[in-house]
Amino acid sequence: MSDELYGKTALVTGAASGIGLAASELFADQGATVIVADINLAIAQEVASNIVANGGHSKALYVCLLYTS
Repeated sequence: MSDELYGKTALVTGAASGIGLAASELFADQGATVIVADINLAIAQEVASNIVANGGHSKALYVCLLYTS
């Protein structure tokens, strides 16, 4: 674990899986507080809980981003 991002907050959308999950874990490992934002709140909460269990700081947030033209 590094402290490179200590004191910073990362808001990661799509954080329950894939690249968003990897980014959330990386930012947490670097010391950032991570806001795990996803349309699937249950999985976002699991990700946030795992970050906290590993010594990080995290909260889950439900987001639904829709684009309409």
